[in-house]
Amino acid sequence: MAPKSATRSYDSSYCQPNGVLKNFKETKSLHLELPSHGDELGSGSGGASFLKWKAEFGSNLKTCIILGATSCQTSNKFSSSSFCLRQKQEECMEETLTDDELKLRVIWTISCLIAASTRHYLFKQILADHPIPKLQRVLISDAKKQGKFYVGKDELGELRNSVNSEQETLESSSMERTPFPELSMKLWYLPMLELPESGYVMRGATLVLIRPVDGIIEQSSSTDIIVGSLDSEGDDGKAFSEAAREMIKVKKSYLMTMSSF
Repeated sequence: MAPKSATRSYDSSYCQPNGVLKNFKETKSLHLELPSHGDELGSGSGGASFLKWKAEFGSNLKTCIILGATSCQTSNKFSSSSFCLRQKQEECMEETLTDDELKLRVIWTISCLIAASTRHYLFKQILADHPIPKLQRVLISDAKKQGKFYVGKDELGELRNSVNSEQETLESSSMERTPFPELSMKLWYLPMLELPESGYVMRGATLVLIRPVDGIIEQSSSTDIIVGSLDSEGDDGKAFSEAAREMIKVKKSYLMTMSSF
């Protein structure tokens, strides 16, 4: 009998999607780890020192949370400078982004969304050949743990239905990612953010919450969505969670929309 959960690493340049899951018909939970090539999103997104994302999908994007920083360094939380850092952080809570800084964050956002939609398209191809009826949870990450693509039980049912109706489109499409509808974005920014629990100091810290434009982002629901999506797996996961929880406390935020692409 095939295992109930599995982790499989593969190089997409050598392994075709229709061969990945042929031996996992009874799988309930699946975690695929993609290989990392070069600097991932770093060099193509303005050189962000810290850039991580988590996207939840059904037939299309449900939510995407992105956390980025221009600098991320370890700090001694017991040092005499800790109080000064905290005081400076509070003083610059209301500082705003310049136009160039905002453009940089938009580049980060687009880079992460394209990576997420590419994984969605890959999984749709896999699911088209191997429905895996008992599957309840899917996570696709990368070796550098930069991004996480997630599909839950209810969303898998929605995705299966869309795959069945899009079978011919999947086979003939030249675009190797899933197109996005018009998106709503809410962005929080702090010039400096100290994370005493995980031991980091971030500069240019930016948190972005993205949903389809028909899913209105309100302050109350934004907090619930972000906190509900966070995890604390490993040191990087801890920093992601701590930073996101601190960022949503910032009163000032930016609301934007992005055309479908």
